[in-house]
Amino acid sequence: MKHRVNVTVRKRTDTGFYQLRAISPLNGRELRRSAKTTNLKEAMKAAAAWEAELEQGVVSRRITWEQLAVRFADQYLPRLKSNSQMTMRSTVKAFGQFVRPEANIGSITGGTVSEWTAKLRRDGLRETTIARHLRCLKVILNWAVSIELIARCPPITMPTNASKKRFLKGRALTKADFLQLCQASDKINPTFTPLLKLLWLSGLRISEAFRLSFDAPPNQVDLAGRRFIFYAEGQKSGHDETIPLLPELCDFLGSLGHRSGPVVRPLVNGRPASLDAVKRQISAIGEAAGLVVNAEAGKYVTAHDLRRSFGTRWALRVHPLVLKKLMRHETLDTTLRFYVDLDDSQITDAILNPTAYTSTYTAAASADDSRTLQRRKTRGK
Repeated sequence: MKHRVNVTVRKRTDTGFYQLRAISPLNGRELRRSAKTTNLKEAMKAAAAWEAELEQGVVSRRITWEQLAVRFADQYLPRLKSNSQMTMRSTVKAFGQFVRPEANIGSITGGTVSEWTAKLRRDGLRETTIARHLRCLKVILNWAVSIELIARCPPITMPTNASKKRFLKGRALTKADFLQLCQASDKINPTFTPLLKLLWLSGLRISEAFRLSFDAPPNQVDLAGRRFIFYAEGQKSGHDETIPLLPELCDFLGSLGHRSGPVVRPLVNGRPASLDAVKRQISAIGEAAGLVVNAEAGKYVTAHDLRRSFGTRWALRVHPLVLKKLMRHETLDTTLRFYVDLDDSQITDAILNPTAYTSTYTAAASADDSRTLQRRKTRGK
């Protein structure tokens, strides 16, 4: 229901000018403004205009989308991690292009958001992408409410079929696919081949692999201790963590020929590359290799597909909870829904050769049982 604002008109005895008074729809405080006239009829017109302005949610001045975007970037975004900041900036830019930067945020309605949603669909965006934009827009507008720039966030209807999306955004690469990718890298930019191998063997996110070092945070390799050390500032989860190095990864790291500084050193045009440049180069290598991971979307392999492939390769080799730990996910659900893509041949092989996939579980369980038994014997003494 639309919030009604009543503006009253009173004549000041000291100046003779009419004064306008109202209760703020945002915080319940009394607002006062001079009508700047001694004529009652003119004062009533000013009261009606102010009522309309207050009902739009603009208390003291009109705020444009561009002004909101600047304040949001300065006051809210710094509390987010870099990836979340980029996601929010993308929505700010996309919505600003639709409503125009000079548009008054008080005029944004549920209808405005619905029209924008329809345009995003016409532009060919996926339902999951549209849902992400709408979630970000809701955060932005709710923040505007919290600092009293607008009275309320307009209704935002999420896509009903976004929850029915295919969880995996692409297929996992086979070993033959990966060799093909490395061959393309050797031809286009050989400095990227070690990075591709690191991603394939470690399951790291591209930002983590890019910053991985032998001797410095935030993401560090401890070869002597055979482990990764992740410091909070370099973690998506925001807390410190250590992860054991897999044997094949240890062999690869030992073959690099250096033990200090960055683990890999990808170059673009002969110079150290930025993270964005690294992502673009890997995408270009994937396209040159002709490796399509999502035929429906026409998507070629990217750095994150190597992380997904890692999850699939190890899904039948270790316990699911171990895989969750290796992937450093908060929940097992994330690991299994988004990072495990077993095909029929893998499932059939697991059925026909169960010992190949249960030996790890059995060995781990036996070790736990042995430790438990030993503790009981010790207590008995």
